[in-house]
Amino acid sequence: LLLEEFEAEACRARGGGRLEERLVQSVSGSTRGPVFFFRYEPGEGIAFLVAGAGHAVSRSSLGPGGTGFALEDRLLSGIYRNSAAGLGKSLSEYLPLSRVMCTRLGIANFEAWPMIEAGKLNVRPARLLGILVVAESGADNGLRRDFMGVLLERASRHYARQNV
Repeated sequence: LLLEEFEAEACRARGGGRLEERLVQSVSGSTRGPVFFFRYEPGEGIAFLVAGAGHAVSRSSLGPGGTGFALEDRLLSGIYRNSAAGLGKSLSEYLPLSRVMCTRLGIANFEAWPMIEAGKLNVRPARLLGILVVAESGADNGLRRDFMGVLLERASRHYARQNV
């Protein structure tokens, strides 16, 4: 039911910000915990916090100039390599993200997944859209991972259509 609700809301959402807000609200509703979305800006090599649910986030923390972290080329290569192989790559152990989560948001225990727009063979490569971060909430991780995979795949299609 949550996936269908998200799909309906995503179709109505105009602009990346509304879609990012719906995404974190949907996930926070299913996990009953804090959820954040960091939009990746490839020109800067930085992912900036743009949406949060289930946790107080100040306006000054959002967007460029707010809370963010750099993504190393080696990490990006691993994300794209895993995506091409049909595997997810957890970013929970990535030190720059861990620092931001602990020092800026006060959260030490979390899971993080990249949201990737799939590439098209001989047309364009895959592209990192952002990173979804879910604070541990005690929910069943196996079920949550399955849900997250499907939700991220659907969200990335809507996100790419909006040319964010």
